[in-house]
Amino acid sequence: MKTPILGSLLLLVAAMVIGCGMKGDLMLPSDPESMERTKFPDVLIPSTKP
Repeated sequence: MKTPILGSLLLLVAAMVIGCGMKGDLMLPSDPESMERTKFPDVLIPSTKP
C-alpha cells in the first residue's frame, strides 16, 4: 500500500521540480497592444471605472 503512494508522491515531486521547461529571464511585453490588455489584479478585483 505504501509503495504506490510513495511512487505517486515521487512522480509529483519530480513533475514540480522539472516544471514547464521554460528557461531564461521573464520578459514582460512592452508593445502598444499589450498596454490595452487586462492586468491580473484587474481580473481579481474589477475596478468601478467604466
